[in-house]
Amino acid sequence: MIIKLDGICENGKAAVALIMSEITLNSIEQHNTEYKFCRDAIDMCWEWLEGGNVNKYEICSLIANDNKCLADITSNTEDDKLGNKYGTIMISVSYVAWQAYNKENNYHYPQYLEIIDDEYLVELIKDLIEIDKFITEEI
Repeated sequence: MIIKLDGICENGKAAVALIMSEITLNSIEQHNTEYKFCRDAIDMCWEWLEGGNVNKYEICSLIANDNKCLADITSNTEDDKLGNKYGTIMISVSYVAWQAYNKENNYHYPQYLEIIDDEYLVELIKDLIEIDKFITEEI
């Protein structure tokens, strides 16, 4: 499967990442204890994308910090399927954080963003397509 992001502007790529996170969040029950944190994280990323008063440091604090963050939520979730969903949201938010650094021509990323690039987004898209095929086949 070939997926190309050629011709898509950087904001468009960030929007694709956020759409992936929206699709994933939609599959998590709203009463789930971490749902609101994920919803707020995605909303903050949309706000940044729309030119709001959100900076790259705030987005990064959603991914990893000493308090509640997507990395901890993902790794501490006992349900593997739910943990994978949180992981997808974390990857999407990480991609947006990476784009926020790039937009400022600041390529001194936090260590956890050093592996992020457009190919990372392509792999996320491919993974979600495969997951969708698997779910569709089960039904």
